[in-house]
Amino acid sequence: MPVRVATVRAADVPATQTNFPFYVDLGRVGATALTLADANSSRWYTDTDLVTQMAREIVSLTEGHGKYASLTSTSKIAIDYDGIRADYAVTATYGRNNVWGDFESVQHFQSNSNDSTANGRNGSDSGITYTTGKFGQSASNLSGSGKITLPSFSLSAAFSSSFWVKYNALQATAIFSTYGGANGSSTGANIANSFPYINGSLQSGYTNFLVDAGWVASGQTTGVWYKFNYVHDGTTIRIYLNGVQVNSGNVPHSTVDRVMYLMSRGDNAQALNGYLDEFYIKNSQDSANWITTEYNNQNDEATFWGTWTTFGGGPAAVNARRLFLMMV
Repeated sequence: MPVRVATVRAADVPATQTNFPFYVDLGRVGATALTLADANSSRWYTDTDLVTQMAREIVSLTEGHGKYASLTSTSKIAIDYDGIRADYAVTATYGRNNVWGDFESVQHFQSNSNDSTANGRNGSDSGITYTTGKFGQSASNLSGSGKITLPSFSLSAAFSSSFWVKYNALQATAIFSTYGGANGSSTGANIANSFPYINGSLQSGYTNFLVDAGWVASGQTTGVWYKFNYVHDGTTIRIYLNGVQVNSGNVPHSTVDRVMYLMSRGDNAQALNGYLDEFYIKNSQDSANWITTEYNNQNDEATFWGTWTTFGGGPAAVNARRLFLMMV
C-alpha cells in the first residue's frame, strides 16, 4: 500500500510544540478501506523519505496518536502500512508508551478506562458504559451514580489536565476529584475553586476537591462536545474552554498521594450526567500555544492535516516489499 502524506495547516500551530502527541483520524488516511492489520502494521514518519520515524499508538481504526519531536506550522506526517508487519510492543521505541512518556495518566475510553502510559494507572469502572464519543468511543455516566477510580498517585505543584465533555444534563459536576466523602475524605490543602466558573461567576467554597471540573460554564449547552484544559502553576489555576482561557484563580494544592475519581466524587456525589473522552493528566504545565494547537488538532482533524495524498517514494526495502507483494 502506498505511503500517505499530509501537511499540517500553518494557521493551526501558533508556535513550535515539542514532544507533542497529535491525533490522526486513521479512517481518512487509507486510500482504501483500512483494516486492523493495516493500522497495526503502520510506521509513521516526519519526512517523505521515511527516515525519521516517530512513536505512535493505534487506539482504533479511526483513532491514532503520534509524537512529534518538534511540531511546526509546516510539519508533515507520512504513514506507511502494508498489513503484514507486526504491531510495535507497547514498550518499544516507537510503541505506545513513548507517545505518552511525559504524562501521568491517559485514558481514551475505547471500551474501558485503561491507561496508555507506562505507569499502568488503569481505572476501575463502576456504573460506566462505553458509547460513541468525540474520538471513536467515550465513557458514559448517565445513571448519576457511576465513576471511574484511578490508583493513588501524586501530582506535582504544577500540573495540567485535558478532557472532552458532552453534557446530557447541565448540573454541578466533578469530572476529576480526590474527594472520597465520609469514608475517605481528602485532607490537607487541596485544590479549591479549580473550576470556579459557573454561569460566568467566580465561585468559592469547594475546598475539598482536587478539581471540580465540568461545572456549567457560561454559554454551554447539552449535546455538544466541549474541550477543557486546566493548568496549575503551584498557585494559580488557569481554565481553558475550547482552547481559550475563560478564567483563573489562586487556589491551594496538596501533593499528597491520592486516589483519583473520574466523572464523580468518591462518594458518587456530583456525578457527570453525560460523556467523557480523551482524559489526561501530567506533572507539567501546558502552554497557551500547546492548548490552542491541541484543540485545533482534536476539534477538526480534517482541517488540521488537510488532504491526504499518495507518495510513491521510500526506502528501497519498503519498495522491494511492495513489489514482492504485487508479484504474489
